[in-house]
Amino acid sequence: MAKTCSEQTKVRANGGYDGLWQDIPEKSLSPFIHRFQTQRNKYVYDVNTRRIIRVSPVVWDVLEDYGLVSDQEIIVKHSGTH
Repeated sequence: MAKTCSEQTKVRANGGYDGLWQDIPEKSLSPFIHRFQTQRNKYVYDVNTRRIIRVSPVVWDVLEDYGLVSDQEIIVKHSGTH
């Protein structure tokens, strides 16, 4: 029987990728992305679409917390800086 997506993630997290997803809660709503930046811009690699997207500083900061804390906490945390 084929493994579910959740089971496959557990396999990867438990040694397949040296615990790459170890700190992400199992039922996390975090987007499946990778954030990176250069000296000039901030970018997000969207794994699902296989695209690199240049993002604004606001989006960059919000994505760090999205799915890990409530929307209200994100608003409170970033309202003073953006």
